[in-house]
Amino acid sequence: MSNTVELTGTVEDVFAHRFTLKTDEGNKLVDLGPGGERALDLSAGQTISVKGVDKPAEFKAKEIRIAGAEWQAVKADKKHQPKPPHDKGDAHGEDTELTDEYVTRLLDEEGYSDHAERTRKPKHVEVMATKDGQRHKVHVRKDGVKKVELVD
Repeated sequence: MSNTVELTGTVEDVFAHRFTLKTDEGNKLVDLGPGGERALDLSAGQTISVKGVDKPAEFKAKEIRIAGAEWQAVKADKKHQPKPPHDKGDAHGEDTELTDEYVTRLLDEEGYSDHAERTRKPKHVEVMATKDGQRHKVHVRKDGVKKVELVD
């Protein structure tokens, strides 16, 4: 079972939710947990103390005290953790990434033609396409064609 350890030293480098701490015993990689840096204002040169669990690869911080201030609990920010990867596979049995090939195939299957004009959005691709002699703005998502707007 791990015991809580306290380290004191100088912050050398800060990158995302980890930083290196120069102590009398040498340098230590300290992990604040995903998003943990958002609650702290760490920068190189600061003298800090940190309490946590010393693991073989890094020090897992539980509490931190910057320049002799009050101890602060270190909490991971769950809202800003990376999202798990989406399930691979769609109704067509292939990767559902919005590649140009995937978008083209879906539009062809839906009967659209002349669909070269595309605009990438965060969750979909907007495509200007023709169907039945009329122009449409088609929204293509990973799970298929979701919205079609007639364009004059």
